[in-house]
Amino acid sequence: MPLSRPGRFLAALVLAVAALGPASAADNADTDADDAARGFIAAPQQLSGTLQGKQFIAGPEVYVDAKTDDDIFAAGGDVEIRTAEVLDIFAAGAVVDLTDVTAEDAILAGGTVSTRGVLAGDLIAAGASVELGHTARVAGDVLAAGGRVALAGDVEGDLRAAAGEIRIDGTVAGNVNLAGERIVLGPNADIRGDLTYRSAQELQRMTGARVAGQISRKTLERPEMPGLVDMILAGALGWFGVVVSGIALGALLVGTVPRLIAGASDSIVVAPWGSLGIGLLVLVGVPVAAAVLMATVVGIPVAVLALLLYGVLAAVGLIAAALAIGKHLPWIGGRHAGTLGFGPRFGRVAAGIVLLALVGLLPFVGGFLILLAAIFGLGAAATQGWQLVGGRG
Repeated sequence: MPLSRPGRFLAALVLAVAALGPASAADNADTDADDAARGFIAAPQQLSGTLQGKQFIAGPEVYVDAKTDDDIFAAGGDVEIRTAEVLDIFAAGAVVDLTDVTAEDAILAGGTVSTRGVLAGDLIAAGASVELGHTARVAGDVLAAGGRVALAGDVEGDLRAAAGEIRIDGTVAGNVNLAGERIVLGPNADIRGDLTYRSAQELQRMTGARVAGQISRKTLERPEMPGLVDMILAGALGWFGVVVSGIALGALLVGTVPRLIAGASDSIVVAPWGSLGIGLLVLVGVPVAAAVLMATVVGIPVAVLALLLYGVLAAVGLIAAALAIGKHLPWIGGRHAGTLGFGPRFGRVAAGIVLLALVGLLPFVGGFLILLAAIFGLGAAATQGWQLVGGRG
């Protein structure tokens, strides 16, 4: 899997969405056995044993300890893949951790991404923190980006990284190209090719660090206006990041607050105008009320709490809207969200998110339609949350 083809992840993601649970309205029930057949395991979300074919798993907490002759797709709040033997790994979550994993290629995205596995191919990783432990081995190239990138393992190919802080304390057999605010070569760093870095600061090279090739520095200058191709590529990568983040959020919420998500989704369908009206009221009313409370000083704690709740409702509402949209797609269909198991429900959420992201690409009207969907979801989430708290859900 060459690094120049990150679109393969997106194509695989769309295929995964299509396979996530196309249950028809004629189905009588969604059982755990049905979920397992689609690659989903009911909570706790765990995939283990010797399997065949592509495997899909998602949930607030995901654990993989399996052997398969094909790819594994994993998404959730906390994704742990341990002692697994697979073809390729595609994982996204708040935390993504690979330990004692043997695979060809891996594409990982999350808040914290760490790997201590062996890859026969390439690694693409992005996150607030990206770490390759001292037992990590990558036979191909590594492309890493994030707030912090740390490498203590071995890379047989080239390394390209961009981050606020980059620390290399392992071996890189090929060339290294870095861009960051602070770049450090630890005492165990062994770069056998050339090192090119872009930074406003000088490279920090600790005693023992070795670079066999040439070291060249390019200062960070005022960037030129990007060309059309660069702008298109940046937009595509940004769109892809939004989709992955939305699907990971969907897995987390569908697994942790299923009644709230399902009830809000059904409310959008059953009482759309009520959801829209309440959504508009919440959208405008909560920020205004919070501003008034903050002006009183003594009301600041209540205002902060209200804004936090506002953010939670907005996230729940967007996922609920995606679920309502997903279950009406002709190739998915299905019953009320409350009657679905985790796998089919998450499948509809993922499909809805992908569709909303595609709608967002439409000029002029795309942003308005996404805002409209979010308002419907916000109103439905507020209504359903009130009913659950009041004991009427």
